[in-house]
Amino acid sequence: GLSFYRGDGVQKNKKTASSYFYQGAEKGNIMSMLYYAQMLSEGDGIEMNRSLSASYYKKAADLGNVLGMTNYARLIYGGTDSDNRKAEAAMYFKKAADKGNDEAMFYYAIILTKGDGVEQNKNLAVKYFKKSADNGNADAMHAYAIMIREGEEEEGEGVKSNQRESLMYLRRAANKGNVNAMASYGQALFNGDGTQEDKKKGTDFIKKAAERGQIDSMYVYGLILEQGKIISEDKKKAAEFFKKAADKGHYEASFSYGQLLFKGEGVDMDKKEAAKFIKKAADNGVTNAMCSLAAMLREGDGIGQNKKAAAEYYKKAADNGNLCGMLNYGLMLRNGDGID
Repeated sequence: GLSFYRGDGVQKNKKTASSYFYQGAEKGNIMSMLYYAQMLSEGDGIEMNRSLSASYYKKAADLGNVLGMTNYARLIYGGTDSDNRKAEAAMYFKKAADKGNDEAMFYYAIILTKGDGVEQNKNLAVKYFKKSADNGNADAMHAYAIMIREGEEEEGEGVKSNQRESLMYLRRAANKGNVNAMASYGQALFNGDGTQEDKKKGTDFIKKAAERGQIDSMYVYGLILEQGKIISEDKKKAAEFFKKAADKGHYEASFSYGQLLFKGEGVDMDKKEAAKFIKKAADNGVTNAMCSLAAMLREGDGIGQNKKAAAEYYKKAADNGNLCGMLNYGLMLRNGDGID
């Protein structure tokens, strides 16, 4: 089966490989079970069948194979809302974790953190995150770092805060390529949060995360480029990062990109397009965007004039504590401008 799967000495033929893996699996060969299950799970050369895949992973798991335990647990955990199935997944994750599988440790810690199919136990979760992290799992490094950064009060001893250790694990995870860790570590350095402030080094990590698609980092790096205080100002690149983040649903970035479009900074001026991005941000809770959109509506600048709608957006901003909204809504009330 492996020869046909890899094309090792014969012409590669995954369908034929699957037939041999199936035969081996039916005769009790664990590696054949794992390969056949993987092919079924991914639709790799054969028709995808997650349910059948799970059954072969379970066969391997019940014969003591750690990879079988982990993959079986992943399949049933991700594919059900049933508490019974989640409890079963937790059981298999724990078995594999206790046999040293770092991925299973990580997933079991997540389940314990959420209380998903088992009783919630953050004290135990943090121990499994650390075990997984110390076995080289970058996702676990990040999760452990976030969990101990602030600590959480819980019955018993609780999860103790340890910012120094948190930063150490964030750095390790970032250096192993975990984009969320890059973002968190970069922000900590940039703001001097639990460590000595280093805006230049922090910017380097934020940039790495942004270039790898981490949505918050795209926005933050765009701001850094726009302001030009830490690195050279580049509003064209700032606009590119704002737009990428906005297209992924980051509403602050949508507002920032809209502002650049409105002013024609870093991009060609397009007030009509700016209004679309600013409105999206305003309609999703960005109070400064509410004020900007209100001003555009009041003046008919880039969008059809509508003083009643302008007053409504100023009021929304005011009701959310925005000083610009309070002032301008007050003025519109005083002047009866757009107010029935």
